[in-house]
Amino acid sequence: ESWIDRYSLEHNPELIDLLYNWSNNNFIDNWVKGRATLNIKQSNKSHQRHPYHPAYLYESAIAPINKLNIAGVIWYQGESNAHNVELHEVLLPSLVTSWRKTWGKQLPFYYTQLSSMKFGRETWGHFRDSQRRLLNRISNSGMVVTSDIGEENDVHPTKKKEVGERLARWALADTYNKKIVKSGPLFDSIEIKNNTIVVTFHHTMQLKTSDKKPVREIEVAGRDKIFRPATAIIKGNTLHVSSNEIDHPYFVRYAWNSFSKGNLVNEVQLPASTFSNEYE
Repeated sequence: ESWIDRYSLEHNPELIDLLYNWSNNNFIDNWVKGRATLNIKQSNKSHQRHPYHPAYLYESAIAPINKLNIAGVIWYQGESNAHNVELHEVLLPSLVTSWRKTWGKQLPFYYTQLSSMKFGRETWGHFRDSQRRLLNRISNSGMVVTSDIGEENDVHPTKKKEVGERLARWALADTYNKKIVKSGPLFDSIEIKNNTIVVTFHHTMQLKTSDKKPVREIEVAGRDKIFRPATAIIKGNTLHVSSNEIDHPYFVRYAWNSFSKGNLVNEVQLPASTFSNEYE
């Protein structure tokens, strides 16, 4: 919310409280409230604002460059919002709309899906899937998967070169019209056939696994939404998923662990995104 312009926050009924009541808002982590309050108290300036304050970073970092011509945006953020998936589903489209008021309605926006980490990150699988679904809500956008290069004990993955190269694929393909594979497999649809769920993917002609081993972290559930480990058979751009523990599967998900060891890729070794049909 710090990166969104004040007008957009003021005129969105879902976000206005972040602007005028941010220190008491339940959507904001307690550590953020505490840090901001402490730092402001220590300031000698009576009207000092903290960088976490809504609209602050927009006014200090984005507004000063709004006369520049830019070809697009790459965005790497999400860790601080992973505790509240629903709020982030409002914030990210609002941020894009905010910036497109300056640089045009079709400003390309390519963002990085949250990576993976083991400890204290129970919501990260859900958050990554939410980021995937936002592709359908934000026009002229792209998303790179990084869950395969996360650090088990570090919130900041070290393999930034790979992240940059994956973002470059989206820009080269969609902004500069290069004929290049821009994305790993993305969930498209499912079809239930008896006790098997057939999952179809975009952005692949031939699914593979990165280590030539069986697909890992694939699960199914019945209508009770209790997920069990499953087996997946690759057929072209589809996965045929079933489990001996579920007679009538209805839901399927992949790479839901906060620290993911998912190994599904496409023909150019780009990783598949975390997905679930539970929230489609």
